[in-house]
Order: sequence, then structure tokens, then C-alpha cells
Amino acid sequence: MGRLRPDSEIGWEAERLLLDSDAGKTDVPQKAIGGHMKYAAMIEYGTDKDRLEAVHPAHRAHLHTFLENGQLRAAGPFSDDAGPVWVLDADSAEEAERIVEGDPLLEAEAITSWTIRPTAYWSAQDAKGAK
Repeated sequence: MGRLRPDSEIGWEAERLLLDSDAGKTDVPQKAIGGHMKYAAMIEYGTDKDRLEAVHPAHRAHLHTFLENGQLRAAGPFSDDAGPVWVLDADSAEEAERIVEGDPLLEAEAITSWTIRPTAYWSAQDAKGAK
């Protein structure tokens, strides 16, 4: 089912984000932008679209919880509707995995697999004040 990438246990150096538009090499710690490490959850749906639609309201409520607490940074479906990608703020890959595991779509067997990977995602709003 789900899995953490072998590289998901990373050190501080891998949590850095390069931003400076002038020199291109000013290091800004990722945790300083948004408070946590970012993780991408790439999720794959099964083929039963009726099951997916039936549980979708509970799925949206699940995501809304993490939108409200600031852990859901971005989310959206892949263009082929095979599933979504979520960008999550989390203290660890295991915490990001628990967010996916709590999705009602998983209990309904509408999610067939997922992968959690650390990412250097940042939004323009996050980086706006970073120098």
C-alpha cells in the first residue's frame, strides 16, 4: 500500500532551500519557511469511480482539517485523474504518512497506493520575506 521512500529520513542539509534571485546561492533553511519540512504525498486511486465519489465529501472534510491547521500547503489531482498530489508540512515522513492513512478514501479502498517524499516545495507567499 503506502510507502516511505528510502531517502525520506534526511538530514538538515537536505532540508535547505536555495532562493536568492541575484546570486542564486543564498541558503534559507526550509524549516524557516513555513515551520516544518515539506513532504509530497503522491496518491493513486483505484478504478472504482463510484466508490471514490461516494466517499469524496468525507475526504474533503479530512483535507480541510489539515488546511485549517496549516499542514496542507497544496493539493490537486493529476491531469489523468489517477490520483492527487498533496504538499504537507510535517515534522517527519511518518507524520505525513499518518495524514494519508487517515483519509476516508483509504478505508473505502479507493486509494490503491501512495508514496511520501521530502520536497523543497515553497510558495511565493512563503518565500516573499526570505532573503
